Amino acid sequence: MGKQKELQIKVRNIGPIRSLDAKLAGQQNLIFARNGTGKSYITRALSVLEGTDGDQDKEWPKLLVSTEAQEGKGTLELIENGTTIGKVDLNRRTGETQRAVDGHIFHVFSEDYIDQNLRQTRYKLNGDITHEIVMGEENVTIKEKEKEIVRNKVRLEAANAELKTRVRTHNQNMTVAARAMAERKTSGQRSYRVATRRQSFRRPNMISIRLRRL
Repeated sequence: MGKQKELQIKVRNIGPIRSLDAKLAGQQNLIFARNGTGKSYITRALSVLEGTDGDQDKEWPKLLVSTEAQEGKGTLELIENGTTIGKVDLNRRTGETQRAVDGHIFHVFSEDYIDQNLRQTRYKLNGDITHEIVMGEENVTIKEKEKEIVRNKVRLEAANAELKTRVRTHNQNMTVAARAMAERKTSGQRSYRVATRRQSFRRPNMISIRLRRL
């Protein structure tokens, strides 16, 4: 039975991490921490071990090295059974990126990897990715549809609110018009009653005059 591998990680001045020295499990490791504590910085520093083009190498020190590093230097080192199997040295001042890999292959599948290789190409594999199966595209499509439904719901609610406002304004205008018509009708009825009363007062006088003449 072979000797069990003992893995160790050392980080200095990477992102918000000033110093980290921790043991790792042989197969799988879970990094659990609050947002903003440096998890993404560790994965990005590990991805530097994969090797990138020269232009990207010039950007890594600015992106990863802590601004509080006294000499502007940051390092990440992986150790197996006391032997360094991967190390990244970054110099923020000179823009230099140095990596050392001891016969190991490092591949980091992080959010950055997804964004650069899959999301930006709308989950269509390019020539740089081979022998891989992309899963979860349906879930991404569903999430996009859900977001679209939410947007349409907001628009529908806004249109419904505007329609209610228009209906309320229309009803108010109709109420005012109805009151005006009712007032005109009532005024006409009063005028008719007054005229009728005046006429009723005049008839007896005319009859009495006629009687006197007789």
